[in-house]
Amino acid sequence: MKKHISGLLTAVIIFLLIIPIATASAAGEVKVISKSIGGQPYYQITSGTSTQAMSTINKTLKLFATNADMSNKSLKKKSKDYYDKTSAILLYNKNNKLSVNYEEDMFSGGAHGSLNSYSANYNTKTGQRIYLKNILDSNAKVANAKSYISYILSEKNRKLGTNLYYADEVNLDLMWTPFYFRDSGITIKFDPYEVGPFSEGFVEVTIPNAVINNGFNSKSSISIQNQTTPNTKVNTPSANISGADILLYSNDGKTFLGNISTNTYAADSIFNEYGIYGSKYSATSISNEYSIYGGPYSDESAFNKFATKPPILVYNGQTIGYVTINTTILNGISPAALAEFSLSLSK
Repeated sequence: MKKHISGLLTAVIIFLLIIPIATASAAGEVKVISKSIGGQPYYQITSGTSTQAMSTINKTLKLFATNADMSNKSLKKKSKDYYDKTSAILLYNKNNKLSVNYEEDMFSGGAHGSLNSYSANYNTKTGQRIYLKNILDSNAKVANAKSYISYILSEKNRKLGTNLYYADEVNLDLMWTPFYFRDSGITIKFDPYEVGPFSEGFVEVTIPNAVINNGFNSKSSISIQNQTTPNTKVNTPSANISGADILLYSNDGKTFLGNISTNTYAADSIFNEYGIYGSKYSATSISNEYSIYGGPYSDESAFNKFATKPPILVYNGQTIGYVTINTTILNGISPAALAEFSLSLSK
């Protein structure tokens, strides 16, 4: 059972229903559009692969929405308050792989609804559906994945000073546990109550390919450039520096977005609401909710909780963290915590 769909996710769904989205084809990508049945969204491939592969994949992707529509109508006959709603999220489309995640929010009485997550992963070249068993295809890989997930959950507990997450109760259904592809690994998606209480909603853990194949030593460091896992504290430089020395850049390092000096009169400070890096109207400001770096939908935004390429914090030419509200990104720090972080540097 799970929390109701968030306002942000609802906005995304409405946007998808109103304006079909097509992704541009590139190497290893397929072109997809969004559709809906009875208000239940789903994706369809329109080009970029063979007709046979396209037909096989599209049939399954549509089936999720069809079943949800039938379920919703059935529930409505029982009570006008009952419902079954789904959201469809395109999470990966490259390297001949496609990952779509469906989140189902169902209410049929009781204190709250139930939320369930389903994943559909494919080899877009062949049309073959990919299950977790195809990735964790040996006992060793299963053990590596479970060990790493337990470690990540334990680290979350350590940070919070609680036993909120069930680090010792990690179970993986190799057929049906939802996951999606990342460039350097996979992200496992747990439903509420599986590894945490209902209040935590979905819990995601990204497992690097290196960990799946070779295991993980918790005493060893893993480069933040090569994996994504739940937030930890940013790598604070050991030198005695100020917020003006910590620079903010776009994820690719090409666009300067200011520094984190708390001097609200400094020209380059992100806290100067009249400067080009702090104004809510500037294209280079994370405070501009309509900009690439501050909007709720951009993959490069600090304020998109699903972003995979948020702005980076740089000190002395080295990336030390990410500015993001995406809680699954290692060395991430929320924009709301930047001022406190900046002030802590001089202590």
